[in-house]
Amino acid sequence: MNKIKIMIVDDVKMTRMGMSFLLQQNPDFEVIGEADNGRFFVNMLNNHAPDLVFMDVNMPMMNGIDATTEAMKLRPNLKVIALTNDDGEASIEEMTKAGAKGFLMKTVEFDELQKAIMIIMNGGSYIAPQLIAYYNRTSILNNRNDYIQLSPIENNILNLLCQSKSLADIARLLSVDVTVIEYHCENLSKKTNTRNAVGLVLYAIKNKLVKL
Repeated sequence: MNKIKIMIVDDVKMTRMGMSFLLQQNPDFEVIGEADNGRFFVNMLNNHAPDLVFMDVNMPMMNGIDATTEAMKLRPNLKVIALTNDDGEASIEEMTKAGAKGFLMKTVEFDELQKAIMIIMNGGSYIAPQLIAYYNRTSILNNRNDYIQLSPIENNILNLLCQSKSLADIARLLSVDVTVIEYHCENLSKKTNTRNAVGLVLYAIKNKLVKL
């Protein structure tokens, strides 16, 4: 198995050091670079080809939202996991629109960190439990749900995505090929006007389409 190549982007050196230390606990992870702001990170992509990047949301010179937007233009297959100290709804939704596939608190421990990486590398999304709890507390019923019709398989997929299952896990649980799951996820994204799996999860929680 090839190592998962990872970069860490955060303006706080201690955060980068702590994240790097955690990642070194798994021999399948390789930290190939660090940056203390979004602009430096985007420039580094000319010489680095990470599979996944941990991206701080708030940084000087270029924040995580803008850096993720620029990075996705250069490397569309890049997986971005946002790092945050708070549960601000605006930054979460902006990072999702930019292309982030997951959200973790900076206080994350190794087991959760490893779990999030593997889920996202297998096509799923991951949102820290603290952030899901925030969305559950603040969500309101959106009138758009009056005409969003979900088929039984779409409903199953949405619920499993909200349980942090990868697309491969969902395919196995529903006894179908992963391409079937990808097809339904694409249709769900069109129905909900979301960009990716993490966008679907946030939409489902915010609009009470699932019970968590």
